[in-house]
Amino acid sequence: MILINEDFRVYTDLVAHFVRSYEGHPGVEQTVPEVIREWYSQQLVEAVMGVLAVKGSARWNPTEIDKALSEEALTATIMPRYNLFQQVSRVLGTKLGSLKERVEV
Repeated sequence: MILINEDFRVYTDLVAHFVRSYEGHPGVEQTVPEVIREWYSQQLVEAVMGVLAVKGSARWNPTEIDKALSEEALTATIMPRYNLFQQVSRVLGTKLGSLKERVEV
C-alpha cells in the first residue's frame, strides 16, 4: 500500500494551478484532484514496481531496496512535474474542455 500525502506542497500547488486554470468549468473541484491523484499514483506504482523488479539481483541487496522504497526516494519520484503536467493537462482537456478555447476578459 502506498499512502499519498495530499497536503504535500508540490501536490497542492498542482491542484491549485489546475483548479484556477479551469475555474468556471462544471465539476472542476472534484475532477482536478481526482485526475492528479490518479497520475501521482501511477508514478509511484511504477517506481515501486521498478524497484521490486530488481529485488534479489546481485547489485540490489535488501538495504538498497529499502533505500529505494523509502519515503524520501518515493517523494523524489514525484518531484519531476513536466510529464505529470502534460498528462494531467491532456486528461483534464478531455474531461473539462480545452483551455485554448477559453477567452480571457
